[in-house]
Amino acid sequence: MSYAIAVSGLYAAQTDLDATSHNIANSSTVGFKEGRAEFADVYANTIGEVEGQSTGRGVKVTGVTQQFTQGTVEFTGNSLDLAMNGEGFFITKSPNDEIYYTRAGQFSVDKDGYVVNHAERRVQVLPVKGTTDPFDIPNVEFVDSAAPEALDDLKLPPDQGEPNATEDVSLAINLDSTETIPALAFDVSDPDTYNSSTSMNFYDSQGNSHIANYYFVKTADNEWNAHVQVDEGDGTFTDTANSPIALTFDSSGKLATVGGTAVDPTDPTTYQSSELVTLSNGTNIGAYDSTANSYNDTVVLDFSSLTQYGSPFSVNNLSQDGYTVGRLNGIDVEPDGGVYARYTNGQSMAMGKIALANFNNPQGLSKAGDTAWQYSAAAGEPQVGGPLTSDFGSVQSGATESSNTDLASQLVKLIIAQRNYQANAQVITTNKTLTQTILNI
Repeated sequence: MSYAIAVSGLYAAQTDLDATSHNIANSSTVGFKEGRAEFADVYANTIGEVEGQSTGRGVKVTGVTQQFTQGTVEFTGNSLDLAMNGEGFFITKSPNDEIYYTRAGQFSVDKDGYVVNHAERRVQVLPVKGTTDPFDIPNVEFVDSAAPEALDDLKLPPDQGEPNATEDVSLAINLDSTETIPALAFDVSDPDTYNSSTSMNFYDSQGNSHIANYYFVKTADNEWNAHVQVDEGDGTFTDTANSPIALTFDSSGKLATVGGTAVDPTDPTTYQSSELVTLSNGTNIGAYDSTANSYNDTVVLDFSSLTQYGSPFSVNNLSQDGYTVGRLNGIDVEPDGGVYARYTNGQSMAMGKIALANFNNPQGLSKAGDTAWQYSAAAGEPQVGGPLTSDFGSVQSGATESSNTDLASQLVKLIIAQRNYQANAQVITTNKTLTQTILNI
């Protein structure tokens, strides 16, 4: 019997050596989680054996379990490299639609624009909700959760971003209340006929840049005219439909009326003037009506930040919502998992949110190789969500999570496993000597 006990010890020591060797071999593998060989003693009582006098039958291997402790985050500078800080697994999908879970965040782009790992498994994301504009970054919303099979592949958008025609313009300007009324009628070619001016760019439906000039003429105390002229596209400047726009201010320098309409602080539209603009190059501006398949060719001017104080004319801010064609300039991944494409025209587009999965018993996952795991009933159902939600950790872009193998402790375990193996081998040698002694009687 002692031979069988010693053999079980040899097998256990060999398994311990194998597990330790595997850990050491993967001490530099990104996202690797070290394994721990676990053992239990074996007792097999037989009928007639005195209770409490069984010497045992050796040792058995109960399993080699993964230790999902946090690895060190190392920075790489590659924006598509992702490191996990905290709990969760990246979700990837193979070309044959199999789902894999991994902590190895070394990702790149394949020939079709999909973000993949070295095994050509596509990174999965929570998609942008269909009711939100992916370019409206402050207000973009993502799907909260979905089954792993229902997630979206992360794919880079086209290299060229579509242009957007200008629809809304905001002017934050102070008009000098101490200015005098010009003696002559307004003439754009004569600076003496207006008090101040400024200009800004706007964009048509093809992304072409045009110029809008704003001229401010004082007509009476606390009263002004705003003349608006735009570049039609051929170098010709023409007035907008409602130009000039009459503006009046109260005694405190706050805007009182726009185009004859009294402003109401609770109604933003009373601060606005809609200007019809016709472009000679056949392009359009203004809001696009998908139902009518046409533009309204109207730009809304917002004067809510216009003031008339006793200080020099100043342009505090000019903004408009149009932009020209953009080229893909980079990809940003936020700690909450949001993935954004950045364009050269200053716009960003939400592409999705990195999807993470967690399990009640991660050690129950099935090992799949390539530093990945697959679902098994022992792990429990996958809980899917985004970083920094529920019990999920954060995502660090431009970094990877290194192996959690502690090389020093593994070398110590190597020595211990070697000692155990030698000790069990010595038991066999001793048994052989005893057996030979009995045979020599």
